[in-house]
Amino acid sequence: MSAFFNQHHNLIASQSRVTISRWLGLAALGSVLVWGVIYLVIINAVATKGFEIKNLEQQLASVKEENKKLEVRSTELQSLDSIEQGLDKSKFVSVQKIEYLATLPPDVGVALK
Repeated sequence: MSAFFNQHHNLIASQSRVTISRWLGLAALGSVLVWGVIYLVIINAVATKGFEIKNLEQQLASVKEENKKLEVRSTELQSLDSIEQGLDKSKFVSVQKIEYLATLPPDVGVALK
């Protein structure tokens, strides 16, 4: 009877070792799969951010170029020649004689109504 018990015990022990090693193998495989998915998600997020950054840098370069053009145009419009041309188109009359008003002494006040 003890031989049967020993064989039965050894069979159960070997089956439990196989079961434990299978569970450990499945747990390791599951862990590798989970970490692999996490890795792919992170890599995808980083790649997406890279494309977004590249797009924003292109937009920034475009805005800077437009800003340069606007600054040049602003300088052109503020030039004396441009202002004089604008005055000619507006039909302003140039001043022939400038007359200045005499100033009052500093101790004299003016009442306003």
